[in-house]
Amino acid sequence: MNRCLAVLVLSLLAACGGKSPADCCAAADEALRKGNHAEAQSRAEEGLALGGMDAGTNSKLERIRLEALAGKGELAQVLAGLTAAAARYPGMVDDQLYAKLGTALADGGKLVDAIELVEVGKKAFPEKVKSFDGLVASITKAATEGGDNAAVERLKQLGYL
Repeated sequence: MNRCLAVLVLSLLAACGGKSPADCCAAADEALRKGNHAEAQSRAEEGLALGGMDAGTNSKLERIRLEALAGKGELAQVLAGLTAAAARYPGMVDDQLYAKLGTALADGGKLVDAIELVEVGKKAFPEKVKSFDGLVASITKAATEGGDNAAVERLKQLGYL
């Protein structure tokens, strides 16, 4: 039994190159800052798989993973991750995180997805709907100036235009 546990621990350590969860967190954060979303996601997931760390490191790894997914335009995974993170890390998921992820989607040209994330965020935080105004204005500008007909249509359907 102890031998199986040792093999499992060594496999998990090897997943992040023998590094600690904090090392994985630093590598994921650096990759995200450089715009390498796939690498950031991979490093964050490796760090989370190692387990056994404090809640602060866990929630930071989860935030990085969500930002990387948004940067890759993975709306469904972002929404699922937000739901899971809200249950796992109370207080981590807030209107600001929704806005940050929406910005990442919009910056990646996923304007319709960014609009959908804004709508989910507004429902999750009805007392903070004003905090999404800047993002909605940015999306609206990008959609109308960039000729994104699908985004313009969705904005019209929601009453923004």
